[in-house]
Amino acid sequence: MKTIFVLGETILDMTPVSSTASGGSRFETALGGSAYNTARALGALGARVMFAGAVSRDDWGARFRAALVQKDVDCALLRDSEKPMPLALVSPEGAHGPAFTLYLAGTAHEDALAPDALPDGAAHVHVSSFHACVAPTGAGVLALMEKSRGRATVSFDPNIRPGVLPAREEALVLVEERVRLSDIVKASAQDMKWLYPGLNPLEAMANWSAMGPRLAILTEGELGVTAFTPEGRCHALAPAVDVADTVGAGDAFTAALLAEMARAGALGQDAAPIEPDALRRWLTFAGACAAWTCARRGAQAPDRKDIALPAFL
Repeated sequence: MKTIFVLGETILDMTPVSSTASGGSRFETALGGSAYNTARALGALGARVMFAGAVSRDDWGARFRAALVQKDVDCALLRDSEKPMPLALVSPEGAHGPAFTLYLAGTAHEDALAPDALPDGAAHVHVSSFHACVAPTGAGVLALMEKSRGRATVSFDPNIRPGVLPAREEALVLVEERVRLSDIVKASAQDMKWLYPGLNPLEAMANWSAMGPRLAILTEGELGVTAFTPEGRCHALAPAVDVADTVGAGDAFTAALLAEMARAGALGQDAAPIEPDALRRWLTFAGACAAWTCARRGAQAPDRKDIALPAFL
């Protein structure tokens, strides 16, 4: 199986779970970050994966590293930083999922810089979220995406976090610049509504497909997922699930999709063509993994034995 190289943020999520007698809140901590969640989920699903980022040298950083190693993720490019872990305060679930208040300045995130070159053996590169777009990390990620063209396939998930992005017009330029360098793009309907207010998310994703990616995917929660290829579109239903929270569900979806594509030889410089029946199977499997994550608190990652699939798969 080909190696998937993931680079991006590691963030300590803090979620309120109850109120105290004095009117304050109790918080539950969890290991998070879009790229980190994706790398860990890829490892859990048996993919060959390498992760690049940065963690603090304290106990929290050790926990992040250990959780990757436990899932057989190659951490050779994971840097140790003298700075503390970045934090995300996660709001309770709302109509559009949780909201995140991020604290990045003066943290290990500032040391999570992209390598100067594609690592040896990497056939696919996955980047995501604000780490791929804004300073101090975005320019290096963009440069690596450009250097990877023709040597590896590239995927991008914008995973929009408005609080750490510039104004919408500027953010849109950054995002579309990365879409044009990607072979695979995935975004939620919520992401697309923020980027393109007033435009139907399906139409917005169709526009992304026309920018160059051979696979452009829109996730719409319980409404399922729609994928666009140069040959047409494909829709897959979402499994019914009792939602505990949606933290990490999109990352689990992305990991499952990439893991299945890697198993099918559909990643890398010599990637096999995307067949409609195979694409539907990949989307169904990815949706099942996302649903499994939604049924549990935090960005937990399923492995293959956890996923009950329809008989037709």
